[in-house]
Amino acid sequence: MTLANRDGKLHVDLAAADATYTIGGHTFQGMVYNGQYMPQLWRVRAGDILTVTLHNQLSEQTNLHFHGLGVSPLNNGDNVFLHIAPGDTFTYQIKIPERHVGLFWYHPHAHGDVDRQIIGDMSGGILVEGSERLYPFVKGLTERVFLLKHHPIGRADYEELVMVNGSIAPSIPIRPGRGAILADRQYRSRPFFSPED
Repeated sequence: MTLANRDGKLHVDLAAADATYTIGGHTFQGMVYNGQYMPQLWRVRAGDILTVTLHNQLSEQTNLHFHGLGVSPLNNGDNVFLHIAPGDTFTYQIKIPERHVGLFWYHPHAHGDVDRQIIGDMSGGILVEGSERLYPFVKGLTERVFLLKHHPIGRADYEELVMVNGSIAPSIPIRPGRGAILADRQYRSRPFFSPED
């Protein structure tokens, strides 16, 4: 599911809360946004104003970081030193930089709790549209957004479930010879071509 910009703006209400969910036969106690293991993808364009009202329904502090977006931490910006107490609400507002396109992500960045809250499953995707403007060779390619999440089973350094768009080992058909651009979680893109038959 996707939330899309309108008239150069996107406003998102985001509630961080404890949750219990089951993936691949394993039940987890975690933390999610808006009650969803895989929250909505946010679609914006360069120059848009993104406003996110974060409601902290957790029993601990949290905050929000717009990973990869070169935006200011000033005022209600991307300030990782700001901590939102349990029961509090804070409204972030950032302007998407003019030369930003591609896939980015948002997640908590509360110092001392970052890894635990992200592994607890608080993260989601931000798609800044307009890649064909800066990279004309991608025009006409079929868009497929892959959002990766992982969750430890037992020891965090031993075994984990890895999900693509909330599914374990999904089948994603790509016709032989079709090109694609893949971006990893750090958003370094590389070309990918499926093998010929």
